[in-house]
Amino acid sequence: MKLTNSRRSCPSVVFSMLGLVLSSMLVQGCMTLGPDYVAPEPELPDEWRNAVESELYGEDSPLQDWWHNLNDPILDELIDRVVAENLDVQIAISRVEVAWSTVGVIAGKRRPQSDFGASFNRNQTSDTTNPGPSGNGLGPTNTYSSGFGAFWEIDVFGRIKRQIESATAEYEASIEEYRDVIVILMAEVASAYVDTRTLQTRLEYAYGNERTQSETLALTESRFEAGITSVLDVTRAESNLAVTRAQIPSLQLFLEVAMNRIAILLAEPPGAVHDLLIEPKPIPVPVEHLAVGLPAELIRRRPDIRASERLLNAQTARIYAAKGELYPKFSLAGLLMLESPSSGNFLDSDSVAWSFTPGLTWNVTSGGSIRSQIDIEEFLTEQALLNYENAVLVALGEVENALVSYELDSVRQDHLAEAVDATQRTVDVVLAQYASGLADFEIVLDAERSLFNQQDQLATSQGQVVQDLINLNRSLGGGWDSEISRSNLEALAAQDGMTE
Repeated sequence: MKLTNSRRSCPSVVFSMLGLVLSSMLVQGCMTLGPDYVAPEPELPDEWRNAVESELYGEDSPLQDWWHNLNDPILDELIDRVVAENLDVQIAISRVEVAWSTVGVIAGKRRPQSDFGASFNRNQTSDTTNPGPSGNGLGPTNTYSSGFGAFWEIDVFGRIKRQIESATAEYEASIEEYRDVIVILMAEVASAYVDTRTLQTRLEYAYGNERTQSETLALTESRFEAGITSVLDVTRAESNLAVTRAQIPSLQLFLEVAMNRIAILLAEPPGAVHDLLIEPKPIPVPVEHLAVGLPAELIRRRPDIRASERLLNAQTARIYAAKGELYPKFSLAGLLMLESPSSGNFLDSDSVAWSFTPGLTWNVTSGGSIRSQIDIEEFLTEQALLNYENAVLVALGEVENALVSYELDSVRQDHLAEAVDATQRTVDVVLAQYASGLADFEIVLDAERSLFNQQDQLATSQGQVVQDLINLNRSLGGGWDSEISRSNLEALAAQDGMTE
């Protein structure tokens, strides 16, 4: 008879449950708190002032692989390796994974939750409490039970939806932060490489001047032995040579530091790239025209700006997620289980038990804590907007500074090259005149000192022009969408089923 009643009542209850579930699914998400997020549109200049003046616009230097325009195979290899091996890249990828998993955690709240449980209980009450018919107690009792439980919070007002939106925006921000790491690392390894080549060039000039001044010293000694000149010329030549030689160890130290810096960027111990870099090579020469684009493109290109905008979206969504706490929460809970005092009839239909509980909870009074939390999220959103606006301004300033630095340092380099050429001719002339007794040795010393100083400045200036180019490409956000910069993230997406 119990079985018959169960069969009569279960279909109607099941259909009622299905009706509630379907209607809940239709309602869920139809009402979402707050307006949808709209990205801000900052006011930007129409053109780069310094780029227009310098005519730096061009199409020969795509930003995504700007380093190829330096035409240096070793630098190309180092860029590839830093993206694949650097530890900061691996940390950034791990943060992307964490952010993606966080989206999954929050998204799971919007789906029904279920669990399975099973238990066995053997219970003995005291004879005093339950003496039984014979007065000897009821004896031990057994209870076998197992079943499924389910719970579903119906997101009527979109509170969880806003939480998912916030987590998704943070995940997207983590991707942009990964890209920003790529941009920075490419610039860092290129900068260290240019430092290496610049120091090698400065050392070559130092060694060349050392040889020239050694020959001058030998000339003064021979003239002194011949009685043509005084010992003063010899001692002054010795002093000049010693000063030049004293600068070489410092340059060697800086060169060692630069190469070690590259090794560490590649997640290698110091000295690991010396064999690759120890042979002196010229400073890379940049292309004449640069593709700087327009200021409006900077907003779409710079990963740090893109990340800041995504974080603004995430924080905006938190306002409406917090406001969701002011509204009722609807839920469905259900339980289907088997329960029996004996294992023999545990699977019989008479052992079936179930419950279905639609629920509503509403935090009517919270002592102002919910309102205060909403205020906090609104203030944090204001901060996020200010951070975004500041990121845009900083980026604009970095690009303009890099443009003017590249222009003026290029002009300085040209003038230094002219000075070195003229001073080299001067040294050749005064040495010949001194050997013939037609020039005072003071003129020779001044010319040699000036040549070494100008050559060293020229090498430094040549390296600085390339550094300006590197800084410009970094400030423009160059590099992150090239194939090598995306390989790690694409592999991660393929592995975890992630999408951008």
